[in-house]
Amino acid sequence: MIVTEKCDVYSFGVVALETIGGKHPGDLLSSLNYLTSHGTMLEDILDKRLPYPTNRSTEREMMRIFDVALACILTDPKSRPTMRNVSQALSC
Repeated sequence: MIVTEKCDVYSFGVVALETIGGKHPGDLLSSLNYLTSHGTMLEDILDKRLPYPTNRSTEREMMRIFDVALACILTDPKSRPTMRNVSQALSC
């Protein structure tokens, strides 16, 4: 495998999803297939050891981070955002 920016983006996505979900990458990726095909709710992805956000804006922010992280792990590297795009999406 050739190391490219798209590999870094993928790694970022995996780490972000691990942080939100509190799962090992293998467990995380297998459960994501189910979640993305059945509609994703924050309570389905958030690490159960973390307190559930009590604020709607925090919930929306967590889902935005989740969506950006999912874009980072798309199967086709050409479809993944650049780190610049990720940074801009998370800065909004």
